[in-house]
Amino acid sequence: MFYHSFSCSVALVVENYDLFIKLVPHLQGVAKVKIVIILWGDKPSPIQRSEGFDVDLYTYSEVITKGQESRKLVANTGNLPVLGCTML
Repeated sequence: MFYHSFSCSVALVVENYDLFIKLVPHLQGVAKVKIVIILWGDKPSPIQRSEGFDVDLYTYSEVITKGQESRKLVANTGNLPVLGCTML
């Protein structure tokens, strides 16, 4: 958590959903995580939002699919997608 606290990171990559749930109490009030990516397994359906900790949750395969779709968009239109990110 030390590295995350002093970086501008907004994404957290974890091995599985169970590990994420174990980390939630340590992240609350400290980390400004907006996106969590789960490398193995599926996310629960429906997603259980932890009290006070609301993030967008993606599986690894969802991230890969979104990247492929983005590449197709650029290839077909020549326009880069707007990511909605800002640098502080």
